[in-house]
Amino acid sequence: MRIFSFDQKNVDLLSAQAESMLKALAQKHGLEVSCSRGKYSDGSFTTEYTFKVLQEDGVPADWNVRALRVGLEADSYGKTFLYRGELHKVVDIIPRYRQWYPVICEKVKAGVKLKFPAEEFGEPQFLSFRFGSA
Repeated sequence: MRIFSFDQKNVDLLSAQAESMLKALAQKHGLEVSCSRGKYSDGSFTTEYTFKVLQEDGVPADWNVRALRVGLEADSYGKTFLYRGELHKVVDIIPRYRQWYPVICEKVKAGVKLKFPAEEFGEPQFLSFRFGSA
């Protein structure tokens, strides 16, 4: 399919195809890749991909440093918890958002990502009541 101008439909298609190809490349090298943002006009499409180094257990290599910067425990990566009746998993931290919503979680069933304030994870009742193994 030849593209003559960009619209939401073909941008979504290109993004999905590019991410799929880059995930295969990242996996080959033991990395993780994610698309963080993008923009388009009629004549151009720009997107940003981030590659992360992973430890042997699949945790990003810089996780401990980022977790401590926002006040999370070092072992919080991949932990699951209930929020509004749905199971969520901690998948990323963006320290520059630490004043607002630095903790990125993903709905386990839908794969949709949501932002949470770090203070939610620092409260003892949240950790003991909501974190569980699922």
